[in-house]
Amino acid sequence: MTENNLSQAMIPEGAEILENPNGTAPGILMEECGRMMVLLPGPPREMKAMFEESVRERIEKKSRACVLSRYYHLTGIGESAAEEALMDLVEGQTNPTLATYCKPDQVLIRVTSSGRNREEAEKFQENYDIIIRQRLGEYLFTESKDTLPEWAGKTLIEEGLTFASAESLTAGMITSTLAEVPGISSVLRGGIVCYENPVKEKVLGVSGETLRRYGAVSEECCREMAVRIRAIMGCDIGVATTGLAGPAGDEGKPVGLVYTGICTKDGVRVEENHFRGTREDIRVRSMNKVFKMFRDYLKERKTV
Repeated sequence: MTENNLSQAMIPEGAEILENPNGTAPGILMEECGRMMVLLPGPPREMKAMFEESVRERIEKKSRACVLSRYYHLTGIGESAAEEALMDLVEGQTNPTLATYCKPDQVLIRVTSSGRNREEAEKFQENYDIIIRQRLGEYLFTESKDTLPEWAGKTLIEEGLTFASAESLTAGMITSTLAEVPGISSVLRGGIVCYENPVKEKVLGVSGETLRRYGAVSEECCREMAVRIRAIMGCDIGVATTGLAGPAGDEGKPVGLVYTGICTKDGVRVEENHFRGTREDIRVRSMNKVFKMFRDYLKERKTV
């Protein structure tokens, strides 16, 4: 241990030590004359966990009002369009307040209300909830702060649907992102990263004729990739991505051309996409498009 670590053991007399499950620096909580002071370490992964586990509930108990937030996570619509659909609420907001946040291929709407208790705070939100569902319900995928991949992972677990991916330009991003969701091992069968054509053909089983005739970046290739990965892994959902993330195009095809596919017991669907942005932007959008196709599949299955 280095000498400067000793400063972490300096605690004001009478203060309460807050456990840090993700680091060595403890938190400190002090109360004096009806006031509370909380000191937490700066790294977000430490600070956020400590706040949720040791601080939030104490602050809420001391509050004379109940502040309540409800979240609506959308995909398939941009932030500007979502805001425009709710502009009358935005311009006239008092209690509750409404805010929109843009994320890659996702929009988060936060509605926050305050009341003397939880029941009153919820009542203030009722009208907003009805309007948001009426105007933007077709784009809604979760009422939480979960990102699209987090929602997809949790939904796969809840529905008991096994999953596997065949990835070219995303190079394992889909499976590695899902792997961050606790409990995903119960449904995530695995994946094949098939950047080169010989891997697509010899490992995944894509037809050599398909690759020669249409190329790796094609609807036909993506279709076979999705079908083959589902068959190889013996899973409920097989997905595939193939495309060009840049910086240069190939096969006479432009950067940003991406095919995403999903194969289920009900058949296979492939979509052609034209993404803009950096290499990383295109890869992330390709991943998110796969999860959006999964969301669309679930909606269709539940309406049949």
